[in-house]
Amino acid sequence: LVTLAAGEFDEVMDRVGDLPVPYYGAVGSAADLRRAFGRTPEMIRFFSERIGVDYPWAKYATVAVADFIFGGMENTSATTMTDVLLHDERAHEDVREQCDSITAHELAHQWFGDLLTCREWSHGWLNESFATYFDALFVEHQRGHDAFRYDVMQKAAIYLQEDARDYRRPIVENVYHEPIDIFDRHLYERGSVVLDMLRTELGDALWWQAIHAYVSTHRERDVLTHDLQRAIEQATGRNMDAFFQQWVWKGGHPEFKATWAWDGATKLGTLTLTQTQKPDDLTSIYRVPLEIGFMVNGVFERQTVRVTDAAHAFVFRLAAEPAFVSIDPAGRVLKTLDFAPGERALRARLTDDPEAIGRIDAAKGLAKLGTPGAIAALGAALLRRREIDLVRAEVAQA
Repeated sequence: LVTLAAGEFDEVMDRVGDLPVPYYGAVGSAADLRRAFGRTPEMIRFFSERIGVDYPWAKYATVAVADFIFGGMENTSATTMTDVLLHDERAHEDVREQCDSITAHELAHQWFGDLLTCREWSHGWLNESFATYFDALFVEHQRGHDAFRYDVMQKAAIYLQEDARDYRRPIVENVYHEPIDIFDRHLYERGSVVLDMLRTELGDALWWQAIHAYVSTHRERDVLTHDLQRAIEQATGRNMDAFFQQWVWKGGHPEFKATWAWDGATKLGTLTLTQTQKPDDLTSIYRVPLEIGFMVNGVFERQTVRVTDAAHAFVFRLAAEPAFVSIDPAGRVLKTLDFAPGERALRARLTDDPEAIGRIDAAKGLAKLGTPGAIAALGAALLRRREIDLVRAEVAQA
């Protein structure tokens, strides 16, 4: 994958050890280049360490050009970027995260897309879903758990919009007019969330072990999806047939409807979960692990259940009635959820859910209620200075 960029450039030179990491842009853009792309060395170190395979090329150049038709293009060792990423110091505050996102995405392609690449476009998720998820992994590395879960939540929302508004398809799709037709929100965002669920299913240690095995085994080769599955299975000893069947070879996601009931006499709570999607050749009744959180006497307890059927009634013995119940509080399962626990529980969750995603979900639930009490709770949350900015932004939207 080759590019040639010729012109009069400003050059800004970074390094990672002996590896040259230059940035090029129009004359006069040196300061803007460093602002936009200056986290690249940290990204190279992070990806190399976590994948367990060093950056594989002789240099990593970034060239910002005018009138580029994409945001970025991962040519081997020399990524092309649009120059609309270049901003002065004041404006950069508004686009810093966008610059980091596209920089991490194109850099991740130097492994997933260049060092190993899909044999045919129908398996393009092996390029694009990986680059999209590794962009999120750098968010986790640089900005922490809450920002990472929020990033994954946003990616899921982008996919869910396409699924609801336009069409549903498997991640691996061999029916198209032109390859660009399948470079959509299923290929980028849905696939990245599926990789996050795969990481949750395996746990961090086995996930990174599997990624290292996949890359080191197939470097300088082309790959199909079964190569990824086989590498995971050989590295972890886990059978991944069911996971790949429902999430990769088929489309869609679980559409949950939930109710909660508390029996004070027995101190038992019952969570009823129903999958309301219609199963067909494309859409499954999903089998997924699902974390449930309970705020009991000021302590947040987590329990994990495994959904296997269209309808379940899960019974939990708790010390006291929970102030709120949080279904998948960290947003680890790609899904929709219809759950209306009432204003009191939503207000408590907005204040006390330890997961930022949970507090955001509570804000959206209160906005949907629209009662005076719900609006007052949102106003109080917006003014709560100890709350993190990404939650306050969602509260303001609500």
